[in-house]
Order: sequence, then C-alpha cells, then structure tokens
Amino acid sequence: MVFFCEIMPNKKTGETPHKLSHQAEYDPEDPSVRDIGIGTLGEKTLHAALKNYYEPDPAFREIKYQGCVADIMRGDCVTEIQTGNFAKLKPKLSRFCKTKKVTIVYPVARHKMLITIDPLTGTASPRRKSPKTGSPYEIYNELTHIIPYLAEPNLKFKVVMVDVDEYRVPREKWGGKRKAFTKTERIPTAIGEEYEVGYSIGWDALIPDEIKALEYFTIKDFAKFASLKYHAANAAVNMLVYAKAAKRIPKPESIKIPPKKRGEKLSEAEIAARQAIKKDGSRNFYKLVKLPPENQENE
Repeated sequence: MVFFCEIMPNKKTGETPHKLSHQAEYDPEDPSVRDIGIGTLGEKTLHAALKNYYEPDPAFREIKYQGCVADIMRGDCVTEIQTGNFAKLKPKLSRFCKTKKVTIVYPVARHKMLITIDPLTGTASPRRKSPKTGSPYEIYNELTHIIPYLAEPNLKFKVVMVDVDEYRVPREKWGGKRKAFTKTERIPTAIGEEYEVGYSIGWDALIPDEIKALEYFTIKDFAKFASLKYHAANAAVNMLVYAKAAKRIPKPESIKIPPKKRGEKLSEAEIAARQAIKKDGSRNFYKLVKLPPENQENE
C-alpha cells in the first residue's frame, strides 16, 4: 500500500501554505524507499504528511541518533512530529536536547470533516462538518507529560492548525444510549496558523492578549479569555508556571476585603465590591514573568 502525502506547495519556497496535495512517495512496505525506522512502519497519514511538509528531502528524515530515530534531522536541528501522547517523547528528549536544538510539532485539528465507515460493508457516509473547532491551547494538556523539559533551552514547540478529514468506525453503544467511535485515520486537507513557544523564545504566542494586559490574573481569567473550560485553563496556567513564563503570587492587597468595624455602615458600592470579591472565590493568583529567560531566575 502506498500513501501519497506530501504537503505542497513546499514551505521552503517561501509561499504561504494553504492547501495540501498528496504527491510525494511514502511507502511503508518498501524498505528501499528509505531507512526503516521507528515511526515509518504503520505511520499515520497526518504524521507522514507533516513530516514531508517540514522536510521535503527524504535524506534528512528517519535519522538514527543516540539509540533513537528522529523524524527529521538537519545539522544540529531535530524536528519531531507528535500527534498524540507527549509521554512517548521522553526517551528522545533526554537524548536529543543535550546536543541538538529540538522542535516538537503538534498538529491541532482546526476544522474537521467527519466520515463514518460502516464496519460491515466498508461504505463511507457523506462528509459532514464537525461542530467542534480546535484551539492551539490544546497543547498545554499534553505538556503535563513532559514537565521536566519545559525549561529546557534547546526545546521549543510549534502548534500547527490543520483541517482534516477524519475517518471513524462506530463501536457498540455505551449503556445503550450513545454511539462511540474509533478514529482510524486523519487526512490533512489544509494547513493554517503556526504558534511557536518555548523557554528560549517565550510563550507569548499562547497567552491571550487580555492576560498580558493584566497586572495579575486567575485561572478563571485565563479560562475566559482563552475560551477554555476551567480544568483546561488550570492545566495551561500550571504549565506556564513550570515553564517559568508565569509565577504564583500572594493575594493582591487591592482585592483583600478589609475587616468591617463594629457598627460600621457600608455604602451600596462597598457592599457590591465585597460581594463581587466573595463571588469570584479565587484563591490562586498569577503574574506573567516578562523578563528574558536568562534573567528569570534573578527576578
């Protein structure tokens, strides 16, 4: 079986990429095409397409180095395409980051067209648009698996937004109420924005502008301005702290409720302010670290 999955036009031409074509050779069953390494056999189309996009020359793909196989290696630069669990990156990061500049490319499905495959007949349903849209902030949840590496100077991350056709096969209903699906393949159809972050270049690309404008912020603030659920915003803020891009601070004096004196009468405005603070209920407060990475330790 041959998959054709290179993204064109080529990024190195300088043209802004929008559409993907499928014209480069990729044959996991033919060892003569290139070295058989981890990530080649059984490789998913999205992974292969992005690997070919970021490195058109197969001579620099699937490079064995220090007991691992790098997706892409040119000189002292390594690029890894990671479409799933970041925990699998630990062995490579522990080796590569010592001597190489490593970029982890993480694709997020910006828009999805869903195609359901009938497991009995093999027929495909008509394509329909998923109501869900992807967010670049999704990478924060994956970063929880590689916390020790977030302050690594030789490591950066690139979130790339892609449009995909997602093929899936229905499973048995859960509790007889709702169908569950197994995702079998994601075929990229377009590529969009890229967001680069890391200890050496900062995390501004994945911090909402409204948060940057605040003197301090809470997890609720981050959730609001990043359009995230609370648990996802909590993971994002924690990862910024581990990456030394933010720090936890004591409760600001400006929002502490002064004790009410006996017999003291408060104005309606003062009562409303006190109620607003109590209603917010935030206990943890954070501030962005705006100094260059090399000076953050001395703040």
